[in-house]
Amino acid sequence: MKKIQTQKNSGITLIALVITIIVLLILAGVTIATLTGENGIITRASEASVETRAAAVQEQVNLWKTEKEAGNYTNTSVKSESELLEEMKDAGILFEEEIDRENQIITIEDKTIYYGEGKPLTDIYVALYNDGTLVFNSKDEFDTSKIVESFRKYKR
Repeated sequence: MKKIQTQKNSGITLIALVITIIVLLILAGVTIATLTGENGIITRASEASVETRAAAVQEQVNLWKTEKEAGNYTNTSVKSESELLEEMKDAGILFEEEIDRENQIITIEDKTIYYGEGKPLTDIYVALYNDGTLVFNSKDEFDTSKIVESFRKYKR
């Protein structure tokens, strides 16, 4: 009689073990999918890293262009394009293979950043409305009934 009781307990233990293993396999599959799927944590982190690096490069280029423009009015010297690119490469936010020196374009994954005269400047239109609002636009499209004064900055 004791022998039958032991076999019954062993059968229940074996079934519990199989169910536990199946549950663990399901949890492992869900975890792996969460980490590595198209919207997985690792993929999203990688995309965020590229976005952050591209934004840092864009910020450096914008600052350099602003310094260059200010230097035109104040007759001060500004670092050259080569110095800018080398500075970003030394900082680790830019790699040589991402630079197209001929077209003055930086390409990071699917982000394109113009650092030279490669991208044409556009006209900028500014309007001051009678309520004190100052509006900037790339087109001459304003509510003319509210304009107190308007300006246009021509591209060079």
